[in-house]
Amino acid sequence: IAPTSNGTAVDEYLTHFGIPLGLLAAAALWWLIREGSARRTSVLRAALLGASASLAGYCLGNVAFTRALSTTTALDWPGLLTLLVLGTLAPFAALALVGGDSGHLELLSGVFLLNTTAGLLVALRPTAGITLVPALLLSIAALRLRKDPTRAFLALMAAAGLWITLVVDLVLVVDDLFGSPWERMNTVFKFYLEAWLLFSVVAGAVSAWLLRSLWQAATERTPATLGIISRRATLIRPLSTGLRVVSDRIVPYSLLGVSIVLLASGLIYPILGTPQRLAQRMPTTPASGSLDGYAWMRGAWITNTLGEPVTFTDDYYAIQWLREHAPGNAVIVEASIGPYRGNGARISSATGLPAVLGWDRHQRQQRQTPEIDRRLLDVRELYSTTDLEHKRWLLRRYRVRYVIVGDVERRWRINPPFAGAQAKAEPYASEAGLAAFEQLEGTLLRRVFQSGSTVIYEVLPFPSLPPTSGADGP
Repeated sequence: IAPTSNGTAVDEYLTHFGIPLGLLAAAALWWLIREGSARRTSVLRAALLGASASLAGYCLGNVAFTRALSTTTALDWPGLLTLLVLGTLAPFAALALVGGDSGHLELLSGVFLLNTTAGLLVALRPTAGITLVPALLLSIAALRLRKDPTRAFLALMAAAGLWITLVVDLVLVVDDLFGSPWERMNTVFKFYLEAWLLFSVVAGAVSAWLLRSLWQAATERTPATLGIISRRATLIRPLSTGLRVVSDRIVPYSLLGVSIVLLASGLIYPILGTPQRLAQRMPTTPASGSLDGYAWMRGAWITNTLGEPVTFTDDYYAIQWLREHAPGNAVIVEASIGPYRGNGARISSATGLPAVLGWDRHQRQQRQTPEIDRRLLDVRELYSTTDLEHKRWLLRRYRVRYVIVGDVERRWRINPPFAGAQAKAEPYASEAGLAAFEQLEGTLLRRVFQSGSTVIYEVLPFPSLPPTSGADGP
């Protein structure tokens, strides 16, 4: 675990979570209006004090961090505006939660201190700062609502999502990307996924209550009032009217409209996003629904850096053969060309068979060991060397049972310094090295499958099924 060197920008945070958090914010505001309608407080003064505390913390944080870090802190307008809105509403939310009024000096002092702390944090990590106040208030709500398990659990889930994203803004899990511009990548997407699930489940449950409650309020004829009004204003003198008697339709209809827009925005994505995702599929992907996740490989091809085709049709049939005939723990060796490239680790990922090395980068994220680099070089050496004894030694060392030779092994190109490459667009394997496998047939290897350019060799003397030499794929 290490501190982060930067955090998620507020606009990016809202891009990820804006829809569920917007629905939760609308529900919280409506609950605040309803809970506050029976109280008397000076809305304007409490709002000004809350916002002022947040702004004071932000200014103090800017000065402190600028001097401490010897750098200029950029003004984050989305973060500052969000902070001021939360700072304005925080006193009312705290009063409504504890059932108090504006005479609770200790309570309001605590809220103003919280706002100041959030302002300090926003100056350094804007997203962490704006999530601090709602995370703490929702945690308090979960405790206050413990006699109502349903609402308490929803508050707890929302608080958990906010705490997760807050902590991720401050610390990260160190992996092989540490020190690079992408050092937060794995921490963010692993934990943001959990936060997304929490926010979405809560937003779905809350939306049902929110829409029903807003519709009922909008269609009632009795006027509603806005404001958290205290019974006895000892700390802050109430305004003469206290922003009371708001139309019984304006506020509910406004929040109802906002909620519907947010829900519609979330529903638009499957309509507009699905065609974009489908457009990225291989032309060979079945047009109708299919449960075969590898059906796209039949007829599919990509090009290497030189524009040469790398086909996958024959690999598809090799995968089917291994699924039917290979024992579950048989070790295979195939080209290790790195993640997200050329359908790397295509055979092991499709069959579940262990490989000498799959995606080297992901292996480094799970274990820091020189064995990964050694395997990366050894696998390439196996496909490149013409030294038959060295090939034999490498196959025995890693207890390989099946050797895969397909278009990926024959035509893929790599760039320095990956796997010991010395020049750009260097062949992953040498033609002579691939041809040397044929020289080992009958002594160390036997050909058990061939379909087009894809060949599977079995390493002897493992007991095996009768070979299907000369048998092409379906």
